[in-house]
Amino acid sequence: MPPETRPKRDDELRDQIIKSRSGDAVHTALETDAQVIARVTDGIYSQPASAFRELISNAFDADATEVVIQTDRPRFQRITISDNGNGMGPEAVAHLVRHIGGSAKRSSEGAELGITRSKEDPLFSPGGRRLIGKVGIGLFSVSHLTQSFQIITKVAGVPWRTVASIRLRQYSENTNHVEGDPYEAGLVTIWQEPASDVAAKGTTIVLNGLKPAARETLRSAPTWLAVSRGHREPPRFHVGAVNSERDYELAGGAAGRPRLPWDVGDTPDRAFSRFVDAISEPNVGGQRNPQLNDLLDYYLRMVWQLSLAAPLPYVAEHPFDSVIDGSRRYIFSGAGPGAAELQLQERPIRQVANWPEAIGVSNDFKVIFDDLELRRPLKFSGLAETSNAVKTPMIFAGHLRDEFAHMPLESSGGPLEFYAYLMWMPKVIPVDDIGSLIRIHGASGSGFDETFLKYQVAETTRLKQITCEIFVVQGLEGALNIDRESFNFSHTHVVRLTNWLHTALSRAIGTQKNVASVLRRQQRSRDAERQLDVLEQVVEDFWNQVLGSDADSPIPPVVWSDGSLGEEHQSGSSAEADAIRLSRLEVLNAPRHSKKAQRAESQMGAIAQVLAAMNLLEDLDEEQVSLLMAYLAKIVMVGE
Repeated sequence: MPPETRPKRDDELRDQIIKSRSGDAVHTALETDAQVIARVTDGIYSQPASAFRELISNAFDADATEVVIQTDRPRFQRITISDNGNGMGPEAVAHLVRHIGGSAKRSSEGAELGITRSKEDPLFSPGGRRLIGKVGIGLFSVSHLTQSFQIITKVAGVPWRTVASIRLRQYSENTNHVEGDPYEAGLVTIWQEPASDVAAKGTTIVLNGLKPAARETLRSAPTWLAVSRGHREPPRFHVGAVNSERDYELAGGAAGRPRLPWDVGDTPDRAFSRFVDAISEPNVGGQRNPQLNDLLDYYLRMVWQLSLAAPLPYVAEHPFDSVIDGSRRYIFSGAGPGAAELQLQERPIRQVANWPEAIGVSNDFKVIFDDLELRRPLKFSGLAETSNAVKTPMIFAGHLRDEFAHMPLESSGGPLEFYAYLMWMPKVIPVDDIGSLIRIHGASGSGFDETFLKYQVAETTRLKQITCEIFVVQGLEGALNIDRESFNFSHTHVVRLTNWLHTALSRAIGTQKNVASVLRRQQRSRDAERQLDVLEQVVEDFWNQVLGSDADSPIPPVVWSDGSLGEEHQSGSSAEADAIRLSRLEVLNAPRHSKKAQRAESQMGAIAQVLAAMNLLEDLDEEQVSLLMAYLAKIVMVGE
């Protein structure tokens, strides 16, 4: 709005408010000062990783198939981000400069600027991708890295490239800004220059003169300072460190030499696969529960985070396409996850459920970060083995679409649709993957939420064994906060998704408990059978040793009763004449089905048979035998 217009409009609104005393209410729209957008743009992104994430998203929205990020690690003096997307013409550059926070994406204007597919279909890129960005401040996330940068961009078929040199203004409350005047967020110099390759297209962003704070973060300066003071060990993997006094030199000793889980000659995809394999190893770095913060320096952690955030393919298979040997896979059927599950056999979840291809991924999008080709660093096979009763993963998948037909559009925000999986595994490595991660059209602004959207049920152990991804294909964008890293938890879509997730968690945990209980019972039964076989062989060997293998006297059977022996005689219970009769109640002091009785019964029976081989029970009556065996049982079970 022109500055001379705003005071006039304010005066008109004031007069209307005064006239409303007669009973006619005033209806108007809320408006935002440009200064507010400038403040938000300057301080919304908290980490260098956020800036790279936004630039990658911009390239995706521009139909790029490849993004290449190059740094001079570990110095981090200069960074370039290049893509082969549609590029921007003079009109788009002009709009970018004049409308920070006023993105042409998702608007009819976007089609005229070559940013969206058409006026009728403004939610998609010219190439048909569902757009990630929407506010128009993503490019200026670089303000966290530098105040000065350059944009070089070109559209196909034009013999000119456009260059914009931008110097951002550091926001300050103490400014001479005049109310109503446009707020200057920075200065920009723009020119065009000839391009030899007319067919070429794409955008390159050059970041020079990084802010000291950003450079120190990328260099992991606090970590190396702690190492130098003996407060911690160096990260398991790192890109090296610079001399604290002369940053053009590498640090001396082991810190200056990069320690990476891949070799210099590896291809980018091979290097990244080896990176993921190294982090996924059980007890990596000698840690039982490895965390990325301990294993990696900031640069490598940032690369890991970006590979999770971008709409990229998985390092192996998509979880809906994975068939893990021995895994138990379920699809929640019916209206919600509270309905019955259908256990699958050897077919992938996607095939059984007839779900669409490429949910939450873009197989035609590639990000190269220095010598790594990023992919989702989540593996679903070759997982760590533990002593847990359930040795292999359990995968629970579901789909929800809610039209919110009972609510007005302005309250519901429109339909919500998503696909999701919850994977229980004996051990999640690294522990940073514990929790739920929400992707909107394939992209995520944050890592795994270990609270599972504030799940309140006390299931500490099993929650630490679950990783979950939710792929939103429609809706939820209105609930996404401007930083794209958090949600408005009161939004209808968030409430619905949270309810679904918490119900799914309850169902999955209950199913895992049931499966584990059955497996433990089966294992105990197998252990008891093995123990019985061993004991029988020991008794037979002893009997043959004492009486000879051709002895006429067979090994007497042991007959256990639940009551006292006196009660058994009164009831007329019959047993073989040479049987050794023992009472669980008197000898073991435990009923038949107790764990105590099950463990000790076969052992005490074998001891009684060994004593019988030596004729040590011959001169004892049943009460004396019972007393002897009871005290022997106490000796055997000491400490249990």
